[in-house]
Parts: sequence; structure tokens; C-alpha cells
Amino acid sequence: MLLDLSNLLVDTGQTRPAVACLKRLVHLEPGNVDAWAEPGRRPVHGRPLQEGITSCHEAIARDADNVMALYNLALAYEHLGRYDDALVWCAKSGEGAQGPFASRAGTARAGAETGRNG
Repeated sequence: MLLDLSNLLVDTGQTRPAVACLKRLVHLEPGNVDAWAEPGRRPVHGRPLQEGITSCHEAIARDADNVMALYNLALAYEHLGRYDDALVWCAKSGEGAQGPFASRAGTARAGAETGRNG
């Protein structure tokens, strides 16, 4: 129920109460993988990126095959501009190398190579 409430709060732009719901849920149910994985989406909604990354790693430690945690971790790394890391986690989530980060990773690598060679 707290996870659903958190999602509703985010949908209505109430990020702080949503985060509070997730923190409470993790406190009450530390084994709830979805509660740990969900904050990985929050950087999109103003959450600090590192908190989302840490939460996703907690979820993955509890369930290495949790697709939501793997994909949310990829999203968080994408927001940091760490496209190669995003690709790794995207591939683990089942999205594969053709996931949404592939073109950005290639562009970032090409720009870095041009900068070194130029």
C-alpha cells in the first residue's frame, strides 16, 4: 500500500511525501525488493541521483534478477551521463545493448575520441 501511495504522490508532484513513504516501507519491510528498487526512478522526479543508485544496488543485492531495479539503475546512470554504465545495467535488465542508452553511449565515446585526437 505504501508503494502505491508513493507512486500516486509522485504522479501528483509530491516528491517529498513519496520519498517518505518509500523510506517508511523500507524500514518496515527491509526485504521488500520493490521498495528498494522504486527510488531508482526518483532522480527523474527530483530525487538525488546517488540515493536512487544506492537503493537500486540494495534491491539488486536482495534479488539480482529484479528487472525494475536493474533498469532503474541504468536510468540513474544515464542521468549522470555515464552511458557505458547505463548500457551495462540496461543489458542486465533484459533491454540489451539496443536499449535507449546505446546511441548516447556511442555519441559520448565518439566525442571523447575526437577530443583526444583533436
